[in-house]
Amino acid sequence: MDFPVLGDADVYAALGKSCADLIMGVGGATSSCYDPIRPVGMIVYQAIPFLMSSDTIEQNYITLLLNATCLFVLIASLLVLFRNLSSTSSQKHFIDYMAEAAIVAFTLVLCVAYLPVRLSDIQSIAFFVASLAVLSKGERRSNFGALIVAGLLAGVAILLKQNYVVSIFFLVLFWFCFDFKAQIKSRFKSIFWYLCGVSICLIQVAIVYHKSGAFWFYEPAAMEVFAPTNAQPHVELIAYTDPVLGSYVSQLQTKLSAMQYTALKFYEGMTKFYWSVYLGKAPLEQTPVAVSISSAKLVVVQLFLLVAVVLTLVTVYFRNKWASTICFMVMSSAFFTAVLVHTENRYYLMAKIFCVLMLVLMLVGVSKRYWVRLSS
Repeated sequence: MDFPVLGDADVYAALGKSCADLIMGVGGATSSCYDPIRPVGMIVYQAIPFLMSSDTIEQNYITLLLNATCLFVLIASLLVLFRNLSSTSSQKHFIDYMAEAAIVAFTLVLCVAYLPVRLSDIQSIAFFVASLAVLSKGERRSNFGALIVAGLLAGVAILLKQNYVVSIFFLVLFWFCFDFKAQIKSRFKSIFWYLCGVSICLIQVAIVYHKSGAFWFYEPAAMEVFAPTNAQPHVELIAYTDPVLGSYVSQLQTKLSAMQYTALKFYEGMTKFYWSVYLGKAPLEQTPVAVSISSAKLVVVQLFLLVAVVLTLVTVYFRNKWASTICFMVMSSAFFTAVLVHTENRYYLMAKIFCVLMLVLMLVGVSKRYWVRLSS
């Protein structure tokens, strides 16, 4: 078994080996579990296969097993979320079983590319969705133990991928907005205990501060290298292995307005799907690829963003306000990503998964109402 070695996957392999050497005390002064950009939790995670075996093939299989376990946790958490957000009775309907099968199937399709590769996406989203699953049951949002556990799971998600700092910020913001009266009445105890659990992520801040003096989740100076690819004319990063290892960022031919540029990146991230992360072919003629945007497509991408915003706003009328909280959090996180960075398909994994979940929830609700009318 040979894992793709390219981009972040290559870096994580090297970091995992270095961290394993440090833990075992065999690497000398060069071994380390620190990287100026990538979080310590993910580095330790990638070190596990190297701690368990010295054989390359076995290390790959162990990595695959760990990734598959994270995928199992993700699917289980999504099913718990669906059951808690669905307004179904204790007795399950055949529509519920069909809905759960659809959630499992779509999640497998969206996540299959992340199994045989060393990345941080499937692991971090598994912990974050597990956190949401704990919070999705109403009585748990007032239970001290459940709030701490949910916070710890979310904090670990940050230790695996710092992007979830943004998602947790929006989660708390909209949790406060949609549950304003209850939070005022309880003097914000629910959010406070949740954030106490989340505070485990400050381990990353402490390490970065100790190593560089920067009080943040990564070294800002190290991230400046990627700044040019996050602005026009750059759009989407493509990594490939055929005919040679490499990557490029597609580029616009004409300058767009800030909103048009954001809408285009959001559209590309949400609508594209790749069966593999690092196995795409490079164009035979040129890299990077020039992206030509017609006036018609420009209208489509902006309309797509507008529809996404409107559908998110419509969830305000959901009976379950926690579903609305999640929708607003996911859409805000995805839009924030489109504003700040270039497009990579994996950046929008969470948004796509939750789009499927919410669509299934709505279809189940409509189907059951229609079924009741037929039955009566």
